[in-house]
Amino acid sequence: MGNLKTNKSATLYETESCVVSMASNLEGTAIISGHYDGTIHRFYFDDNVIGASQGKFASHSVPPICLEWNQSIVVAGSDRIVCFYDNQGKNMII
Repeated sequence: MGNLKTNKSATLYETESCVVSMASNLEGTAIISGHYDGTIHRFYFDDNVIGASQGKFASHSVPPICLEWNQSIVVAGSDRIVCFYDNQGKNMII
């Protein structure tokens, strides 16, 4: 994370796998990041979050190249499968 006022950077969280995609929620209070090992991590900037505010959110079968966070979280990768996850990380079968 970069702080533009102080021109300093900070680490939000550490993982063993590099980031390949990112998206924010509609309110701009949280981000999700897709990693090369297929994991998706979530980080809330808001302190009033119920449940886990950061950490592993879900696992995808391949690296999640495309992420979108709207009413649900949309994930797609090189396997050409598009998955939808609810806000608890459960795969929604449509």
